[in-house]
Amino acid sequence: MEYVEKPRKIQIELSSMCNALCLGCVRTDSRNFNHSKEMIPKKQMVSVDTFVKLLSSDQMQDVIILEFCGTIDEPLMHPEFLTMLEEAYKINPWYTIHIHTNAGIRPESDYKKLAEILQKFKSPHMTLFSIDGVGSSHSVYRQKTDYNKIIANAKAYIQAGGYSVWQFLIFPWNKHEINDAKRISTELGFNEFHSRHDRSIVTGLGLEKINQRKAENKCGPASYSGSVNDLIDSYAPLNDIDIACNNQEYGMYFLSYDSRLWPCCFIPNGFLQLQQEKVDFLTQRLYSIYGDDFNDLTKKTVAEILDNDFYKNDLVESWNHPVGTGPCGKITRCAETCNVKKLKALPIGSPKVLVKQ
Repeated sequence: MEYVEKPRKIQIELSSMCNALCLGCVRTDSRNFNHSKEMIPKKQMVSVDTFVKLLSSDQMQDVIILEFCGTIDEPLMHPEFLTMLEEAYKINPWYTIHIHTNAGIRPESDYKKLAEILQKFKSPHMTLFSIDGVGSSHSVYRQKTDYNKIIANAKAYIQAGGYSVWQFLIFPWNKHEINDAKRISTELGFNEFHSRHDRSIVTGLGLEKINQRKAENKCGPASYSGSVNDLIDSYAPLNDIDIACNNQEYGMYFLSYDSRLWPCCFIPNGFLQLQQEKVDFLTQRLYSIYGDDFNDLTKKTVAEILDNDFYKNDLVESWNHPVGTGPCGKITRCAETCNVKKLKALPIGSPKVLVKQ
């Protein structure tokens, strides 16, 4: 029943900081799309020491891929990001490095340096630049970023020899630009062009409702719309549905901005939801059972964390049980994110490669 015996990949969220305010991001308050959620810390970061502690542990010696793909952070916002890459190289020069960035911050010289560091590694690397349109349409979704700055930074990275991917999220307002974006990516020297459909609430809402919410600008703390028991009852249709854990399949763990080691990003993101009963459910299901520090790398070793009942048995066993707050109760985030029916309709992280030079 162990979750993952020999991890092969770690997804890493280095901080709680991001320069952008993407419409569908977990950090964005979807009641107004103008602000980050109140519960997100302003400046919380994984330290270099904690990062090294994780990678150097005996339990992570089979890891071959480091993916900087946080859900509320921008990797290059961390002031020591490049230092962390240098430290990773010292630990294992054979790591495959994947970096997801909006490339809307830092000078071009840093992207040149990034490419130079990545080329030291003996395995392939990849930096995915999130560019969701051509010109001003890009900033419709990826608010607070500038298309021209991103292109300039990407060019500096490409010219320094970095392996680059243009990653294009498809929305109703930009789908007609895919061919233009493909052409521009080829002209700039991108190695690949990926596109995938948006998995957030944004496409379903549409721009008219989004702009209406922006104008009304409602905000405030998370609120209750029911009790935890009501929430559990609402998940009854998913009690018997099959779970296909995406991260277990690929042997993955997730390091969150608060230095906690999770199976995936979806569970910790649940603590950032606006429905308070969903936050309370996770608190009861996890911290009330295993303790507040059960997966905190600043207070426990990797061995101690992975020897916890949560990873040794309860998580995997929970997929065969109804949603509940007991040790083997199915977690709401598993039920709503990795159920087989949803994954067939909207696969996680499975882009279609449209161009590969």
